[in-house]
Amino acid sequence: MPAPIPYPLIQGHRYSFASIEALFNGLKILGFTSINYEDSLEPGKIWGSRPQKIGRTRGKQDPKAEVEMLKLEWEQFKLTLGAAGVGFGEASFNIIVVYAEQPYAPVTTDTLIGCRITNVKDASQDGTDASKVTLTIDPMTILHNGVPMVTPDGFGF
Repeated sequence: MPAPIPYPLIQGHRYSFASIEALFNGLKILGFTSINYEDSLEPGKIWGSRPQKIGRTRGKQDPKAEVEMLKLEWEQFKLTLGAAGVGFGEASFNIIVVYAEQPYAPVTTDTLIGCRITNVKDASQDGTDASKVTLTIDPMTILHNGVPMVTPDGFGF
């Protein structure tokens, strides 16, 4: 059972974007401007001869992620992916996202495992903003502070 959160939270410190550090394929990148990931598990619905469901299947998990980073950091990250001798869209890598707001909140670590890049969008425009790249990423699974959404299979395959 987790410890209850004391209210009011002293100093009011909560995780924010400034609390995040991330490792992309082992490379610590500070120049990312957003990181978003989601994990869904859609069970199949089983219907019989009545209007109510009579069951459901385990379902299919479909994690997704999107990262926006500065162009220079993307070029450096891309080099780590190409080091495997394959195109960067075929390379598999992990992303480790650490939320730390010490000493006010415990460190939380999410791990996106077996990621592949499925889309790259470069964005530059007139003005003073730095050029950015948005990556659409397909993870195999996500550990939410060490806990998976789906129980790992024990079939030994």
